[in-house]
Amino acid sequence: KVLQESYSQDNGAGVDLTLAEGSLIEGWVQGMPGMKVGGRRILVIPADLAYGNDGSGGRPSGTLVFVLDLLKVS
Repeated sequence: KVLQESYSQDNGAGVDLTLAEGSLIEGWVQGMPGMKVGGRRILVIPADLAYGNDGSGGRPSGTLVFVLDLLKVS
């Protein structure tokens, strides 16, 4: 499935995502199933399901928080 979520509340742009292991951080893969179009979900993702605690490669470290608005599923 390809899912589209709201990329930025500031600009309203969307981004197409494929919900599959290896394509997203594990916290998203575990947290997105069951969402319905038009729904909103807050994901609080611990470091071990994201990028870890060290922030290597310029990635964010520690716990991450996302607010997702599901716009469409195709």
